[in-house]
Amino acid sequence: MFGNGDPPSIGMMRDHLDKYLPSRGFHALRRYRATTLRKARCHEELIKSWLGHRAVSSITDIYSRVSSDEIFRRAECERVGLGFDLPQPVSVK
Repeated sequence: MFGNGDPPSIGMMRDHLDKYLPSRGFHALRRYRATTLRKARCHEELIKSWLGHRAVSSITDIYSRVSSDEIFRRAECERVGLGFDLPQPVSVK
């Protein structure tokens, strides 16, 4: 899967996971991410946003801008500690 040193494409990952883990498949990665974020008590609006789900589930959600706050998102990524470093924003002079 990672033999050539290049990052795997989504299509290749989906094919491999569906072939070798048919009962789990590609969505196993999404389930893992959602579970990991919830265990870390990540903000629910961010979990939905990062998984690509519709963020609005209540009237209050219509007014919230949590997922569009880059500073908050970065702080939340660091807090939940998923084992990767986020790229630093490019400063404009």
